[in-house]
Amino acid sequence: KKLRQGDPSPTESEKEKEKKKRLSDEEMKVKNDRQRFEELLEKETASFMGDYDETGYKSLSQLEEETDALAAGIDRLFEGDPAPIKPFHSLISSTNSKPLGEYATNHNILPWLHPTKPNNSDYVLLITDPRAKSSELRELIQQAYATLPSSIKSKIMFISSDGVGDMKKFMKKNKMELEVWKGMYFDENKSFMREYTALGEKRWSMSMFILADGRVQKLVRDLDGVMACKVIVNAVKSLEL
Repeated sequence: KKLRQGDPSPTESEKEKEKKKRLSDEEMKVKNDRQRFEELLEKETASFMGDYDETGYKSLSQLEEETDALAAGIDRLFEGDPAPIKPFHSLISSTNSKPLGEYATNHNILPWLHPTKPNNSDYVLLITDPRAKSSELRELIQQAYATLPSSIKSKIMFISSDGVGDMKKFMKKNKMELEVWKGMYFDENKSFMREYTALGEKRWSMSMFILADGRVQKLVRDLDGVMACKVIVNAVKSLEL
């Protein structure tokens, strides 16, 4: 609107309303990467009492690696980035050995996309491992279901590169409960992990993602199996939804 001479100038709030627009995913990623880089530099310079405090979920070496990746402009997911949805469609469900397809977005697997009761403050926690018959992943599955609180266990999706039959044999041999089996998903061709940049730049290892409100809220690469349950609990504690 063109102002005539003598008209009062628009208020700051009116100017903001005129200019306000939703950032695209690409713009948001650039903004988040810049902000995240600054946060990581601050964390690196802070003093650490060991690698983890009560809500710490990354070791100093993980923080340093993430800072280096941001500085180098490596094309991968970072915290704050949009969570890709389509890769969930190809995951194989443990309950019927079929791809999730639209079920992933039409049911409560991704809480913010629930068709009748979307919940932006709820989350899903992914543990991925691209290694076949990974002893580290299998040990974590047992440890997690033995020690983690039910409120967290109910949110976990373990995503394995094994076939359904291989994992079923392992779970039967170890007398693991049906509750555990329902939390298992399979990505034999690693298409999901590739889209989530969870294969690793240097070596294959476990990764942890916490997704909520359509974004990657927490992300740990090269997840240490020994510390994994503590990392999971601390990451959940640090959520601000």
